[in-house]
Amino acid sequence: MKIIVVGGGLTGLAASVFLSEKGFNVTLLEASPRLGGRAYSIYNAKSYIEYDNGQHLLMGCYRSTIRFLKIIGAQAEIKSMPLKVPFITPNSKISYLRAVDDFYPLNLIDAILNFSTVNWKSRIRILELMLKVKFDKGNSEQNESVYQWLKENRQTEESIEYFWQVLCIGALNSDIKKSSALIFKNVLRKIFFSGTDGYKFILPRKNLRTMYIDKSMNFILSNGGTINMSERLLECGIEEGVIKKIITTRKIYDNFDSVVFAIPAHAFHKIKFTGHQLKNIPAFEYSPILNIHLFLKENPFTEPYYALLGTDFHWLFNHGRYVSITSSSAEKLIKKNNTDLLSELYSNLELFFPIFNRKLVHNVKVMKEKRATFVPANGRLKNSVFDSDIKNLFIGGDWTIPELPATIESAVLSAEIISRKIENLYRVNGR
Repeated sequence: MKIIVVGGGLTGLAASVFLSEKGFNVTLLEASPRLGGRAYSIYNAKSYIEYDNGQHLLMGCYRSTIRFLKIIGAQAEIKSMPLKVPFITPNSKISYLRAVDDFYPLNLIDAILNFSTVNWKSRIRILELMLKVKFDKGNSEQNESVYQWLKENRQTEESIEYFWQVLCIGALNSDIKKSSALIFKNVLRKIFFSGTDGYKFILPRKNLRTMYIDKSMNFILSNGGTINMSERLLECGIEEGVIKKIITTRKIYDNFDSVVFAIPAHAFHKIKFTGHQLKNIPAFEYSPILNIHLFLKENPFTEPYYALLGTDFHWLFNHGRYVSITSSSAEKLIKKNNTDLLSELYSNLELFFPIFNRKLVHNVKVMKEKRATFVPANGRLKNSVFDSDIKNLFIGGDWTIPELPATIESAVLSAEIISRKIENLYRVNGR
């Protein structure tokens, strides 16, 4: 069976891999000259370093992503980190959210009770709400924001600012007053209550190209697939509810069985559909991410990452020869010019880390992703999953999993779901 996959981001690559593994012949079309979508690597000629456009963090609860990486043989390219997150304040005080590997889930209770960033009252309230998340399976928060839910559950302002907001903005890339409480609860359950490794960070040992892009390409090609880059889809010809023809900037395709669209929702409006009209394509509010990479003469940082409190720069990731500073839901910062951004960043870093001096920086790269993720607002769960009535069209992407935010896991999970649907379709039809 011949499948055309449109879109060479994470969903498109994962769908192509899953389908190739099942024996389908895949042709992958990507409009840009590179693969990876919003998660890709760049070479810095001045520093002779290949680095990622942003810090794309995986979690141990990313089951679909881990299966995908195993299929392409990327197990050796990732490392699992224990739960040991340094939270640092502007006065350079560091405290840890830390859990031992044994005695799960009691180890999580110990981690919260010893989280000295907040006082004892706040820790007890955090623990009470975590236990409610584990045992309360209801969805009474359907119409609530994360902030409303936290206030209803007696969370202190201190715990909201220094614990819950950090989790929410990191996991959902959205502020607690915009984000759906129910989606946040789903994320908390997956991270903390899906097994002993669910809460662990997983980081690429080198970069995303090495971790998944090259290995995905090799897997697809070695299984008889084709990958065409710089080839944009222009038009789909539809007859009797079936895509019969695809026109791109390079050629016309008319010999295939099914088509997978692994593209953002807003990209549908750039494609012409003849003989049929797609309806109810969802529209999203998007949230930006700002990443600033500082290439260093010397690296004074000792931890692999830090959570920064009381600033719009939320995380610092330590890569040895360079560090990456990430601001999630970066609406305020992303509007500033680079000169003002760097001045503010350096002032913050010198305040948080007396060991840091801006003279250590010899090169800088600022990455602004204005539509990095959609905002997981309340209306997200009210709407049914978008699906077309075109019989041989399958639609994937992080935005197609309504109960989850836009993450690497939701992107790969959607690809896994598509591969199962296509496999079942042709098994039922006896083809």
